[in-house]
Amino acid sequence: MGQLDSLFSRYDRLVLFDTETTGLLYSRDEIIEFAAVVLEKQNSQVTVVEEYEKGIYARDLLAEFIEAGGLE
Repeated sequence: MGQLDSLFSRYDRLVLFDTETTGLLYSRDEIIEFAAVVLEKQNSQVTVVEEYEKGIYARDLLAEFIEAGGLE
């Protein structure tokens, strides 16, 4: 567990984040998914106590925004 042991010696809970993108060029590519997990160490075992995942679809959000604003 290495690095996690070091972190759990200082903190009760850890939150790990993950993103998925369409590429690596920030001026062109977009984040398309965001995820997080909350970890706790219980009885010497690391346990996932919460999970979050959200797909982010910029084109769908733009279409919803345009429709909601009556801009079609």
